[in-house]
Order: sequence, then structure tokens, then C-alpha cells
Amino acid sequence: MNSFLQTIYFTKKLRKAVYALSTDSDDQLHSIPLALQKLFYDLQFTDRPVSTKKLTRSFGWDKPDEFCQHDIQEFCRVLLDKLESKMEGTTMEGIIPSLFQGQYVQYVRCTKVDHESRVKQTFYDVPLQVRNNANITESFRDFCKSEILAGENLYDAGTVHGLQEAEKGVKFQKFPPVLCLHLLRFEYDYNLSQHRKINDSYSFDYHLDLSEFLENPDCSSSSYKLLSILVHSGDNSSGHYVSFINPALDGQWFKFDDDVVARVAASDAMERNFGGTQDDDGSMYNTSAYMLVYIREDCQKDVLCDVNQEDIPENLITRFDYDKKYLLKRRQDMMDNDGFVDVQIILTDDFHIQQTVCLTELICENPVELLQNKRCLRYIQAQHSELFRVFAKRLAYALGVNLDEDIRIWIVHTHEIHVNHHHYHSQPLLTTVLVYCDDYDKKIIDLFEYDISDRRTLSIFVEQKIFLNSIYQLLPFDKDDDLLVFVRFYNSRYESLLYIGHFLFSQQQSFQKCLNDIALQINTPISPTTTFIVHQAVPTHNQTHQYELIKAASYDLALNQVLDPCLSGVSLIVQIIDINQTNDDYPLTTVEDYFRNIENRQEFDVCNRDSLRNECLFKLYLPMKTTIKEVIRLIAERIEYSQEQIILQKPSNSASISNNISSASSLHISTDQTLRDLYSNTRGSVSSPRKIFFRRLPFVYMELEQRRPLRIFVTNPMKKDEQREVQLYVKKSSTVEEFLNEVKQWLPTI
Repeated sequence: MNSFLQTIYFTKKLRKAVYALSTDSDDQLHSIPLALQKLFYDLQFTDRPVSTKKLTRSFGWDKPDEFCQHDIQEFCRVLLDKLESKMEGTTMEGIIPSLFQGQYVQYVRCTKVDHESRVKQTFYDVPLQVRNNANITESFRDFCKSEILAGENLYDAGTVHGLQEAEKGVKFQKFPPVLCLHLLRFEYDYNLSQHRKINDSYSFDYHLDLSEFLENPDCSSSSYKLLSILVHSGDNSSGHYVSFINPALDGQWFKFDDDVVARVAASDAMERNFGGTQDDDGSMYNTSAYMLVYIREDCQKDVLCDVNQEDIPENLITRFDYDKKYLLKRRQDMMDNDGFVDVQIILTDDFHIQQTVCLTELICENPVELLQNKRCLRYIQAQHSELFRVFAKRLAYALGVNLDEDIRIWIVHTHEIHVNHHHYHSQPLLTTVLVYCDDYDKKIIDLFEYDISDRRTLSIFVEQKIFLNSIYQLLPFDKDDDLLVFVRFYNSRYESLLYIGHFLFSQQQSFQKCLNDIALQINTPISPTTTFIVHQAVPTHNQTHQYELIKAASYDLALNQVLDPCLSGVSLIVQIIDINQTNDDYPLTTVEDYFRNIENRQEFDVCNRDSLRNECLFKLYLPMKTTIKEVIRLIAERIEYSQEQIILQKPSNSASISNNISSASSLHISTDQTLRDLYSNTRGSVSSPRKIFFRRLPFVYMELEQRRPLRIFVTNPMKKDEQREVQLYVKKSSTVEEFLNEVKQWLPTI
């Protein structure tokens, strides 16, 4: 959307017409013309990035997922339709068609009798096929090519001539001053039941002559200069949009990448966005133009006319200046309001959602970050002089709990201990410590002390009840002795590092006893052959969290002798292994292996190809050198299915599903290929996370050669509008009855 808005902003005649619209009585939240006026005004007269939030809200697209459902062509048409409707009955009526509307005629001409049918049509953009066309000229020829209606497809020429052989085609009668060419970079793959992006090489020129396609070239000008190139980088499911604009049509190109604008060479704007094959490795560019905007040369001065402040109605300037002053005053009031502070509320659920034990990964340092951070959903404003008792009651009410029985409040302080350690893994984090608070008669400013002067956002951790001894209750707690410890569990089998909860341990308790309690919590039996490998998050000289191995020889010591520093809020990673069991089958045997591998591995969404929406069942984090055999083993263990009955499917813009069973699009455990081979034919870079599609077979993969794939559409009788496509495999020797019996047994398991 941003790329198209930047383009029409430089269509200055349209900008001037938008300013002239009467919006005095328009609803500020739902008026598209008013939102566009404000957007254009800010772009023209402010030196800061401009938000499009009000404009998208005026479309009724408040949620990101709702907005993402609309492509640029639909957005363009909706926007122009709204503006055209607003201009009706005003002096601006007809501006939109005069700029963007062209005309063509669809004809059917009989070849053997004197009869012709003509239907005139108008257009605001021209869709051009990229597939099998090398440039704009070829696409226009493809668009206008005639078709012969003959044989069983004769044309009905009416009662006089009856069925006749005829020629059917398109001829343009007039091209508009602003010509929008929509390059069809996406097509529907019926084999995979989803869209795929076409990154084939497709060239376009700065100067464009379309006289060849006019029915009467002498009646309308058809020479154009390129104003704007709208570019998409990515695949069919995600990507990034930028625009390259030549504002004065003088060959000076600028790249508009959201709030970053930079001058670029003409070759960077044009040739680099043709798509096609890269020179270095033969793969396809994933960056290519998807819309081109041309200005007709004879209309250049009119379309790119000057727009000055004198062209903006005085009442509109007054309104926008008032809004600006109001926002500045609100911002100043917030900055001057030293008596209030925002308090972020962190709950146990936040650790589960983020899969972290590091408090500082959840903390927002300032009010702006607090409001913008999607991870943080809870905060309460407090006065510096407010008693903590009053604040705590407001907090309990907001959470819907009993203050005295259901929660325990911990103050989060920045912890500044300077200790120098040697570590194998570095992840920059602030260092924090939790302080239990039960002094309800203190003021907020006294509880947080230096934190209030250091930052305007404060944080607290609210400990809640857990299921313990068959009831929900707070953990027993001795405030003079116990430490609050957060724990993650590393499972080498699944190569997963999961947050399992918080514990309250006595400082005098042996560290081994603490580990046994952790094992009990996750239902792991303890035997003489059980051993623990534990890492602690410790502060370093630059105040970052890093994990250091705790030596097994110290496990019999008291907790306060093992942990360094020994403070509430400490983070541990625990691994439990049986020394009699070999872990050689698991490549990431230890936490050290996990952290060494994490920098080189990538995130993968594992999806069942036969599910209704191909949703992600779980994630895997693997390096690209991982073998297909290992990937299938991990999937088989996770879904509890035989690895000999699982195949992987190559991604959508790789080899498509073929009717040939031996197609390279399906991979099984006998292959010696890797994840890198799985994506070797993928055009362009693949978005993160990548997707791994698998299918469960009702037979071992060796039988594939004796079977033939068959596409089946399955409808839920309770939800008849939901239909999914699955691929089953029928024995070549099966009768219909045998196959249907096999389908009945297999479908319920998908």
C-alpha cells in the first residue's frame, strides 16, 4: 500500500484535486478522502515519517490480517472509487476518469459475411501476463491477440446469418494520461492448490510507445514515460514492498522503502527489478516489479503540475494545524507529568508464550516501547506518591484475583554486578533481580528507588497460583530464605528448549535436592543412573545474560554456594539424561551443542500437506545441512508415526506435485539428500520461517512405485463449505471396491 500511495502522491494533479475535496463534515475515523488529505499534507509539509494507520482504519481494515487480504490492485480500485464518489457533484467531478480511465473495444468480426459486434469497455489498469512473455510489448500483443471461432465454437451472428466462423479480439481506442500496468506475477497452482510467484525475467523501458495497439493511432497519443515501479521481494505468502519513483520524469530515480528515501541509479530502479536468473548461482531473483505507472508525454505538465500551499483550502490547513498543536500539547503534557509512571505487569503466562526465563526479554524500557511492543499487553499507571497497597488492590482488581490469597508481587530491579566469565554463547540481555514486596505502606517511588529516575517504565512480576498437591495454590514461601528460580528444560531428543516454570527453593537446600524437585515437576523418574547437566544465566562485565555450566561436583552443596550470584530471578537450564542410554542418535546431545548450532540453524514450520489449511503443527530449528532422513525421524517421533510411512514434499515454487510417483518432489528416508537440496530449485530466497510439508502414508514408502497418486476432495458433512484436497495412492491392480475400502480406513487418520 505504501508504494502505491507514494506513487499517487507524485501524481500531482490528483493530489491537488484531493486537497480541494470538501471534508468539513466528514467523520474523522471513517472518511477515506479526509485521511488521504491528511496523509498528503503531512508528506508535503513535515520532515518526519508519516503513518498510514488512519487511512487503513478508514477502509475498515483495522486488523493486520484483514489488511493483508487485499492486494494492490484491489486497494487501487477501492481508493479511486471512493475518491470518484466523493467528487461527484463538485467542481472536481471527472478528475479520476480523466487521469486513469482508458477505453478499449471487444469485437467479434465474421470472416465470411459482413457482420461485426463491438462492445466498448473502460479500464483503470491493464493486467499483463508475465508468463511466456519477455516484455511489455509481447504482453500487449498477447492481450490483444485475436481468436478464431470455428468448428464447434462458431459465433452466433443472429437470425440473419446464423452460426458463422469469426475472429474475436481486443483493440484499444484510448490510453489514459496515467497508465497503470499490473504485471501478473502471481498465478494459481492447481496441483498445490495455492498461489505461486512468477519471478521470470520481464523487461520494461523508460519510454513506451503503444501506437501498435490503438485501433486508430492518429486519434490518440500513445507515447509514455515511466513514473513509478512498484516492486515486491519475497514469495506468495510474504514479502516486502518498495517503490522506485522518477518524480519529475527527468531520469532522476529515488527508492522509497517505507520511511527511508534514497537516490538510486536508473539501472537499480529498472534492470535490477526485471526478475530472472541470478548470475552467481543460477537461482531466480525473488525481487521483481509487479506494477508500472507511466505518464503520457503530452499530459506530462498537466499531471505533474505544481501543488503549493495556496492550492490547499484554508479551513483544511486550520484543521490540520489544530490537530498538530493538540498532539504536541498531549506529548508535552506526558513528558511534563513527572508524577506518574507506567508499571508493566509480567505474568507466568508471558514466560510460556515467549519461551524464555530471562525477565529482560519481556521488559519494556520506556512508555513508547511499552505501547508498541506486541508482547506486552498489560500495564497500569501509578502515581509516584501512591501507596503500594492502593496500587496492589487496583492490580488485583484488574487481574480479577484476591490480593491476599491468589498472587505474590515481585519488584523487578536492574541488577548491576560486574563479573567476568568465559562463555561459549553470547546473547545480549540486561541483568535483573526480583525483590519480593510485602511492604504495602511504602510509596511507589520508595519501592523502585533508582529505577524511577533511570526510566519512566517500571516492571513487576506477579506470581500466581499453580496446581500443587491436587489444588491450585501459591508455592510455600519463606521470604527470609527462599529464592525464586526460573527453569527451562533441554530435551536433546527433540532439540527443544522449553520453559517449564518457576520454583521457590531454600538457600540452605542442597542443589541436588532442587534438581530432584525439578525432575518431579516434569514427571521424570530419578534413578541411580540419572544425571543432570545444568547451566545458569549469569551477569558478565557488560551486564549481559550468558549461560555457564555448573559443575556436577558442586551439586551436593547448598544452593547459596552453587549459584553465583545467588539472587531471586536467577535462570537455569536443566538437562536430564540416563548414563546407561546412548544419545549418539541425537546430533545436539548437549546444551553446548544446541547453542553452537543455533546460530547456523533456521526456523521451519512443519505442516501436514493433507490438512485443511496446511497449518503449522510444530516448529523445528535445523541447519540446512540436516539430512532428510534426520528430518523425517524428528517428524515421526513428534507425530508418533513410522518414519518409513512419511514422505516430504518439496515447497510450492519448487517441483510441483506430479502424477509420476518417482517425481523428485517427494523425498523419503532412503534419500541421501539434505534440507539444502529440498530448497535447491526454489526461486529466489525463501521467507522465514521456511515450510516443511509432509504426508503420512498408509503403507511403507517402498510401495510408492506400485501405486498411483489420486487427488481426492473431502467435505466435512457438518461444515459443507469446508473442503480439502488430499492425495491418496491406489494400487495399480486395485479394483474400485478395494480402493474405496482403503479410503474408508485411511481418511479418518489424516
